[in-house]
Amino acid sequence: LPLSREVVRRALESYCDWLIANRRPDGFLNNNSNEWYRTSYGLRTLLAGYALLRKPEYLHGCITCLDRLLLEQLPNGAWCSTFRNRPVSQWPKHVIEGIVNLRAGTANTADVGCIVPCLLLARPFVDAQRRAAYLAAAQRYADGWASRFILPSGAFSNGLCANIHCKTPYSVATGT
Repeated sequence: LPLSREVVRRALESYCDWLIANRRPDGFLNNNSNEWYRTSYGLRTLLAGYALLRKPEYLHGCITCLDRLLLEQLPNGAWCSTFRNRPVSQWPKHVIEGIVNLRAGTANTADVGCIVPCLLLARPFVDAQRRAAYLAAAQRYADGWASRFILPSGAFSNGLCANIHCKTPYSVATGT
């Protein structure tokens, strides 16, 4: 039985309102996880809600998370797969060097690859300064990090995951 447009609109609004009401105090969307890929689901929902319903709180919820994401981008374009709630400039040097040099950490192309499209999806709705910053961050990720993991087949490996430099194709990494 097809749903009416109004039922679909109310459902989307209900989901978005729930996401906003249940954000953590720091603005991150998940109460039970610090993983960027999990918050990307909520961000995409809020962006769809904002695109269709134009409720400013939906966009504000996205901007809060995405601006924090920008602060956590590593010098090589990667991100850790988890939200740290601290700008990368405040991280210990050994953590940054471990990820940059593929020696330690998790900056996998599947999980991080799920959040990067949110930067691009938000661009039509934000000011010019954010549009430029979001695009630049996505380009640094694609060119400086993800491109390292293209395999001869054209697929992507999962990058750096749990201190392991992955070398086999991974569907989610390739898809994102």
